[in-house]
Amino acid sequence: MHKTIVTLAFFIVLLLSDGVRADSGEQAGNGLYATAEASMLYMQMPSYAPFWLRALPNQGARRLPSLLGDHLAAPVFSLSVGKPLDHDLFLEARTEYAHAELHVADSFVADGSSGFNRIGFFSIDPDRMAPWGTPGTAFHNLDFSYRRQTFSLLAGRTYVHGSTHITPFIGPWHMQLHQAYHLNHETSGGTRMTLDDEVRTAYYGLLAGVRLTGDAGFGELSLEGTVAPAFARSWYDAAQDIPTGAVTRNLTIRERHDSP
Repeated sequence: MHKTIVTLAFFIVLLLSDGVRADSGEQAGNGLYATAEASMLYMQMPSYAPFWLRALPNQGARRLPSLLGDHLAAPVFSLSVGKPLDHDLFLEARTEYAHAELHVADSFVADGSSGFNRIGFFSIDPDRMAPWGTPGTAFHNLDFSYRRQTFSLLAGRTYVHGSTHITPFIGPWHMQLHQAYHLNHETSGGTRMTLDDEVRTAYYGLLAGVRLTGDAGFGELSLEGTVAPAFARSWYDAAQDIPTGAVTRNLTIRERHDSP
């Protein structure tokens, strides 16, 4: 934490300092500027494993592998709009949006000849047991959705060192993450279960960074590094319909967690 405070203080001093020659290429009165970018986000998928397998009568249930794959690719669209100010300062608003969806249809087969090999699902309420499972085949269809949005309002200044442009910037930053799961489960014996999970996280913090731009010979090369300490607040909502005899019970969970 101490290192982060020192780093942010360095950026503020650098923005206000006249010790390095400022860039004369952008002066106040040049109007607004805007840039749009498209990229790809590759991320490791979270584990989602709501099913269990009981192999022998003296063994507990073990969790079956995650229904989702290892990685997911999501397109990212970015937009920046800025305004040059006096003394080569600038204000810039940024936003990013990423979205991806995934559909998984699969089945698990249990060898029920011994009477003990069964496949079942976990209940979201530990006080309410789910059915004993099936000795046959468990079919499932899973829809997964991922969405990420970021917003920031930055102030910065561009300096010139030889052929390199050095641009420190700092400002408030906000990010929203949303993950949703919708699972339909049915066994060869006719048992049905639906499960909806939703996780939302909001980040509120400060973004600071430096962008280096220079001539690479074949064109202009730009590198940017950022740090963003933030406060996070998460919401988890789940709803599950499970059969209990001739009655289908609806279980719900709603939680909120804060982390510095």
